[in-house]
Amino acid sequence: MANADRPTGLSPVKHLNGDTWNGVVNTYVILAADTGVYGIGTAVKSFAGGDANGIPAVTAVTAAGDALRGSVVGVIPLSADSPVGPIPATKLRNYYVLVCDDSTTVFEIQANNAAAFPTSDLNSNASLIIGAITGISPFANTELDAATTDVTATLQLKILGKVQRADVDLTANTKLLVMVNNHELRGGTLAVA
Repeated sequence: MANADRPTGLSPVKHLNGDTWNGVVNTYVILAADTGVYGIGTAVKSFAGGDANGIPAVTAVTAAGDALRGSVVGVIPLSADSPVGPIPATKLRNYYVLVCDDSTTVFEIQANNAAAFPTSDLNSNASLIIGAITGISPFANTELDAATTDVTATLQLKILGKVQRADVDLTANTKLLVMVNNHELRGGTLAVA
């Protein structure tokens, strides 16, 4: 069986205590001056400031060392005819996004491994690879960088295991369960050596 090569960024699935993800999110603003492209699953970090209503701003995570605030799980439409798709690089207004920012959330993410994912990398830490969103897909093109697995405490993700589904194996493009290791609301930790 081959895994589908279909990255969708960070998708919340459950909490560390085993409970199904409860859907709780917080509202953030992406300011009109921001030049990033955003989709569902985009990793975001805090940005200085906010809007006139006191809603704090976020911006896209762009570097491997960036601490994460969370993952975009929805965009709040301002009207019934608001377009569906990614938030564009050129913005004529602020956009309001729903962000899963709970540091106990477990996410599903696709790894960029071209060969079998080594089981020795389970329980390691890893960085994100931020891919450009293309076309009209509403999903982020972000993956776990399988080449960065290490014990380093500042890496963004902690690998908890393989997604246990019939359509997922450890071959190329495997789907992994991760938590944010370098989270703005709690510090990163060393991985198991």
